[in-house]
Amino acid sequence: MNHPMPPLSYVIHSNHSKRVSVLCILVWVLGSTCGRVDWRDRDSRMGRVWEILRDGRCDFDVLDISRVTAELLDTVYRSRKPLLIRFPNGAGDWSAPEAWQVGELARKYGDLEVGVGSSADIPVNNGHGPEKMKFREFIGEYFPSNGTESTDDSQYHYMFDRHFFPQTQLPSTIKHPPVFSTVFPGTKSIVFIGHTLTSVAFHLHSLSWLGLISGRKKWYMYPPEVTPPGGMPQLSNMLDWLIFSYDDPTQTKNGHIWQCTQEAGEIVIVPELFHHAVVNLEPSIAIGYQNRHFQSTAGRFVQKWNGIFSRLHQDQSANRMSLSEERKQQLSEEYDQGAEEVFGRGGAPTWSRQSKLAVLCSSQLEKATEYETLVTRQPDLLSMRVALGEIYTEHGKVQEAEHHLDIALEQCPACHAVYTAYEHLLRARDPTGDELSQFRREYGPHLSVNSQVRRDIARALEAGMPHRTTPEL
Repeated sequence: MNHPMPPLSYVIHSNHSKRVSVLCILVWVLGSTCGRVDWRDRDSRMGRVWEILRDGRCDFDVLDISRVTAELLDTVYRSRKPLLIRFPNGAGDWSAPEAWQVGELARKYGDLEVGVGSSADIPVNNGHGPEKMKFREFIGEYFPSNGTESTDDSQYHYMFDRHFFPQTQLPSTIKHPPVFSTVFPGTKSIVFIGHTLTSVAFHLHSLSWLGLISGRKKWYMYPPEVTPPGGMPQLSNMLDWLIFSYDDPTQTKNGHIWQCTQEAGEIVIVPELFHHAVVNLEPSIAIGYQNRHFQSTAGRFVQKWNGIFSRLHQDQSANRMSLSEERKQQLSEEYDQGAEEVFGRGGAPTWSRQSKLAVLCSSQLEKATEYETLVTRQPDLLSMRVALGEIYTEHGKVQEAEHHLDIALEQCPACHAVYTAYEHLLRARDPTGDELSQFRREYGPHLSVNSQVRRDIARALEAGMPHRTTPEL
């Protein structure tokens, strides 16, 4: 954990004298950071995020488009590592940037409905912005000036839309690089428009490419076998993730993270099943194309079982069918056998197993038992800690819930999802509301610190940041 502290339960339940209790709270609030970030200090948080975002390195392979071949894309970048492609004339070589100016888009397509959402909302909504509004309203409300002045994190909404592009004349402005034709045979398009510090949390899908028409983006990627710190679905926005979960690859023993700053006019190739998250360093407009089907063995395995689990989940939710224990056991064994053949002795990665557990566990407590095994293997799975806390709270297992939520609170003290789960626990444990009131007094002010940090970072980014100087391979 980045910022170890005494558990909140120690502060709330302290039976010492008032003087000692106040001392305990001060120790808990201030912590012993010893070279680490004090998460309660606004300047500490801002300094950490600023240093991470301003790092202009690019760990991806970097190639000029003249050196990219279909064979390279297929054998190296489909499933092994990410690639950044440069073009002699920037975005003009593969698009018509003048047709993508915000004012022009709003004039022509302002009445079209678009999907927008926050960092963590988009992945859990299957890559769609869950909130619908007219494009003109989105531009007026979220792009480009309102976001930095808002005290509400919901203002950092990102347009992440799969239906806008085909309804416009914009497809004629995109000139697909010829070398992509065999590697991207059937794709679906996505338009991305977001102000400074809008982001999308970690997610994964089939092979894709994203072309940045204007702006700048910071990418973070992990290979399929490594679940990003915090777990999936990611409960925090990317600002929280950078403060509380990010490990600099030069200081971590696994070294599995790739990061890169993408400049306007460049294209990023995202390999199959690679976890990736993006933060916009400037107001940014991009177009993405994603293959409809997986091509790798691991990708086809995941696509097959996601389809099976999705259909079973829909049937169970609609009470159309109930799986027998024998059938669940059979499916579980088939899945585990296939996962071992594809991923090796360790079996499927944690994020894939979660889909299985959601459908094949007979009860929430059975699911909790499986989750306990997973968090023992990877203690930083924040989303699973919160899920365990909620399951145990619902079933009256207060001590177990408190254990996991204390850990979650240490891992991400300013995450709304953790805060909400802890509130549910305190309501269940103390109907008088005294503990809940104390918790809100202690934690409420710290949640607002992140909103201020976000605004400060956005202003700093807009004031200027050094551009990347990365040599090509």
